Amino acid sequence: MRTLILAALLAMISLSACATAKMTLSDFRFRCRFADSGGGMEDDVSSCNFQTQQHLCNAYANVLNQSYLNRDECIQACGAVQREFTLQTRTTGCQSFALRSKTICQQYCRQHFD
Repeated sequence: MRTLILAALLAMISLSACATAKMTLSDFRFRCRFADSGGGMEDDVSSCNFQTQQHLCNAYANVLNQSYLNRDECIQACGAVQREFTLQTRTTGCQSFALRSKTICQQYCRQHFD
C-alpha cells in the first residue's frame, strides 16, 4: 500500500513539473516538424513536401530566436512568417501545416511571455 501511495505521489510531482516547463526552441522545432493538420483544411501534412515543411519551421525558429519586448510582438512575428509564406504554402498543399506551425509558434510566445 505504501509503495502504491509513494508511486502515485511521485507521478503527480513529475506531472506538475512537466506542466510548468516552458517549450524550448528544440521542442518547438520537433513539434513544428511533426505538426498535424487536424484534418480541418483542404490539405494534409502528407501532401506538404518535406522541403517546404523544413523551410517553414526554420523560418519560425529564426523568429523565435529573436528578442521581443512582449508577447504580442512575438505573436505578431509568428503571423508575419505565415503571411510571408502564404503563396508558397497554397501552391504546395501546405496551408494547414503552416497554420498549425503558426499556432505552435504562438504557444511558444505565450509560454515565454506570461
